[in-house]
Amino acid sequence: MMRRFRVWRGLPRDQKQIVLTAWLLFPLLIIGLKLWGYGRLQARLQRWVPAHAAARAETAPSSHATVITAREIGRAVNIAARYSLLPARCLSRSMMLWWLLHRRGVAAELRIGVRKGAQGFEAHAWVEQQGFVLNDSQDVKNRFAVFDTDMAAAAVFRS
Repeated sequence: MMRRFRVWRGLPRDQKQIVLTAWLLFPLLIIGLKLWGYGRLQARLQRWVPAHAAARAETAPSSHATVITAREIGRAVNIAARYSLLPARCLSRSMMLWWLLHRRGVAAELRIGVRKGAQGFEAHAWVEQQGFVLNDSQDVKNRFAVFDTDMAAAAVFRS
């Protein structure tokens, strides 16, 4: 309990807001993922991105400051996932991060990779911005065979 409090106290105010938002929304996102599946939920999330933010995410060039901000948002989402009421696995964490970034007009790609592990087929999801992994280690691209497309964009067009 004290560790949670120390983590919370150590966060800047804007990150606290992101942690709280993600923590409150994780149960809805996780339940939505179970009810509707990836494609339909991703299409709904896309509709909840304001038009001006979506346009900015499509056209604005990413700067070093944007990558740092996106990485901080990724850290905040990972903290919220750690303390979520329902288990927030990599796909729900990545969908949450992708949605929060796009709501702020920050372009990012949701990636899904696969590999054959010791226990059979394994899949993993993460978010990238200009090839930089935001919510996982940078070597995740080497450990998983990545689908060639931005999975968030692909889901929207299929739904």
